Amino acid sequence: MSFNLLSPMASETTIAELAEAETGFLEQGYTPEFIAKNLHPLYINLIRDAVEQGQLKLTDTNSYYLEVPDSATGKLIELHQHYAQLYLKYEREFYTQLKRSGSEVNITLNKILPNPFDFNPISNNLLNS
Repeated sequence: MSFNLLSPMASETTIAELAEAETGFLEQGYTPEFIAKNLHPLYINLIRDAVEQGQLKLTDTNSYYLEVPDSATGKLIELHQHYAQLYLKYEREFYTQLKRSGSEVNITLNKILPNPFDFNPISNNLLNS
């Protein structure tokens, strides 16, 4: 019996394997950086939306509970999420490195362009000519 990633009967193990296979497929055409910043979040949001719209039913087999602090009160609230939302990601170290390299680019740009460029004199000259 085969399952797809979003089958209500798919187990955590099956979902993890399918998420890894999907990431491998995406890596055939995209860089891991692009996948991490664009495609994985897209998939995760689509899954969240499908759950919220009732198109995907969360079961004990395909989902888990997670406690997170509420942004307004700081009190712990319980979230119920599909395992695909957990496994359609790279390892934490990858994101740490990705963030670090992005910060290095920003530092380099700030050294090259330390002050913001003021376009007003140019645009005023163009508008007044």
